[in-house]
Amino acid sequence: MSLTKLVSEESSVTLDSLKSQGFLIERETFIDTPRVPSDITSLGEEELMELFTHLTSYLAFINTQLACAEIDELNTKKQLDYEMGVLTLSLTTGSDAEKITVARLKVATDPKIVEIEAEHMKRTSYTKLVSMMYDNVNKDLALVSRELTRRTAGESYKTRKKSFNL
Repeated sequence: MSLTKLVSEESSVTLDSLKSQGFLIERETFIDTPRVPSDITSLGEEELMELFTHLTSYLAFINTQLACAEIDELNTKKQLDYEMGVLTLSLTTGSDAEKITVARLKVATDPKIVEIEAEHMKRTSYTKLVSMMYDNVNKDLALVSRELTRRTAGESYKTRKKSFNL
């Protein structure tokens, strides 16, 4: 199964630029979301290393998605700020505070602004969810890494103990 995320034009341009410079960017993954069992000690050596490898690959994919989401979110915010500025300037004719307040209200209810704000909210929500996924997978990866270290440290201790026993 291939898991891909379609990104907006802004982040696609950035990804293409990086690719042209020779950087390998994870745009898709062919593995399901790796799951850490509730009892990690029940995994054998090969299963544990396979889980570690899958988590590492999956984390790279999610990290790319997070960067793209952040780029897309920033670009939408920039577009929103620009459109609001242009519309506010076109609606204000003097320095009267009441006119500025009315202009801001008109800007906030303008259909184009409402549409861009909705898109910005979608992108912000997506960014937050991908960030949460990144954190969760990173924690799983740390757990698996600790288990690998525990196992290899235990073997190292046993080997050292045998070496120095008379």
